[in-house]
Amino acid sequence: PPPRPPLEARRKPSTDNFFGGPYARLLLSPPGIAVVLAATAALAAVSIVGCARFTSDFSYNWFVVGGYQERALDYTDKHYSSQQTRFVGLYTKRADYYAHRDSMDDLLEAYQDEPYVVTSSIEPNWWSSYWDWVDTTDRLVNSSETFGLSLAAYLDDDGSNFAPSVVLDRESEAYPVVLAARVDTLWRQKKSHDSLDAVRDMQDCRSLIRDKARALDPVVYRPRFVWTEGFAVIVHETLFSISIAITVVFAILCILLGDIRAALLVSSMVGLVCTTTLGSIYWYEDYLNPISAFFIIIAVGLSSDAPAHVCHVFQQALGTHRERATQALAELGPSVFKGGISTLTGIAVLGATVTYVFQTFFRFLMTIIIMSVYCGLVVMPVLLVLVGPPEPRDDEGLVAVKTAVGYQGIEESRTLSHSRLPATRTASTSKLPGSDESSSQLPESRTASFFNKLIESRTASRDNLKHTGAESRFSSSTSRIPEEEPAQCAA
Repeated sequence: PPPRPPLEARRKPSTDNFFGGPYARLLLSPPGIAVVLAATAALAAVSIVGCARFTSDFSYNWFVVGGYQERALDYTDKHYSSQQTRFVGLYTKRADYYAHRDSMDDLLEAYQDEPYVVTSSIEPNWWSSYWDWVDTTDRLVNSSETFGLSLAAYLDDDGSNFAPSVVLDRESEAYPVVLAARVDTLWRQKKSHDSLDAVRDMQDCRSLIRDKARALDPVVYRPRFVWTEGFAVIVHETLFSISIAITVVFAILCILLGDIRAALLVSSMVGLVCTTTLGSIYWYEDYLNPISAFFIIIAVGLSSDAPAHVCHVFQQALGTHRERATQALAELGPSVFKGGISTLTGIAVLGATVTYVFQTFFRFLMTIIIMSVYCGLVVMPVLLVLVGPPEPRDDEGLVAVKTAVGYQGIEESRTLSHSRLPATRTASTSKLPGSDESSSQLPESRTASFFNKLIESRTASRDNLKHTGAESRFSSSTSRIPEEEPAQCAA
């Protein structure tokens, strides 16, 4: 087989490219590290401010592009946007309305006093009109039975316009019973009325009508409340989803990287990207809604690649923290940079679109990609220099350079570890009996020869043992070579 490259060539790649050369020297210098930390802290502060100020909102108008619909919306916004009204229904369920007539009166009176309710829209309603009809016709209503019979007569005659609002059961009981009833009302909504105001009005109204007429089980509803319900929980659900995703990513990184410190560093980069993306909602003058929340959550997965790969190469490299960070930049810097540029180029065409969905896609995906490259090529190398994980070592302190066929290039590793021995131990190997000045270098060359022969014999034995089922024993016997004095190994 062709000879394997030396250990240094395999584990210390060339740093001749831009990212391993001038870029790494500038970035990992003390002034460069200080600038990166200050810039990242400022970016995090701006992002936190945006996270504290963004609001939630959604409008169908954002999806209208050209045509009659857009012209109609522009016209109504121009002339009637100062005081917009919305139809809202006040519903009550099956109950003995005669027995709870006081509750019904209190409900309507309290409801029309709310500031967001147009008072004139409540009158007339089926309840007030029915009792006015009873007073006008001098009908006797003194029980639930007479109430049901007279209400049915009213809806069939003078109150027929209210018949769609009241559902009567005329067959199950001896007299008609109200199954459901509705009072149509209008809510006013100012132009500055945002989603949080809508959520507050909806929740306050629900609490009010529940307290005033609990026996009637009242419900206030309009189709728009489907979105309002979403605004009530979207912030909590978005943050909860991000927390779960980052926790899962951290657990997976602990398994794949095999180091808690490395997993924490990568997870911190993911958290920074997510915080920046969430805060950019405010700075883009956008709103948190189901569309923008989607991109906030997928930022967890898109932002973990570059920092994780850089950290993984750093873990496998040899040397000081600064040397290992330089090696990581030299090996992955071009790939990460080209990947980010190609992705940005691909989505750049969306910047000219006018539809809200594509604009949102462009803005947030651009933010995620730029922040991912920034964290992977700028922030992560700096953090690795400062608090990165140590070199990979085995239990005896040897640099762990294990390949698929065992410990290769071990003579280089032994030479490296031997160079770090105390001076007294190194000197003692040159004072062996019968040694002279010319033979003082003998143990080192004999050590290399010994390990070369040892590796060759072990490899041949492994091939012979493949057919005897002793593969596991051979692997365990060659998985570790104790560190000894070079002279003793030669002996």
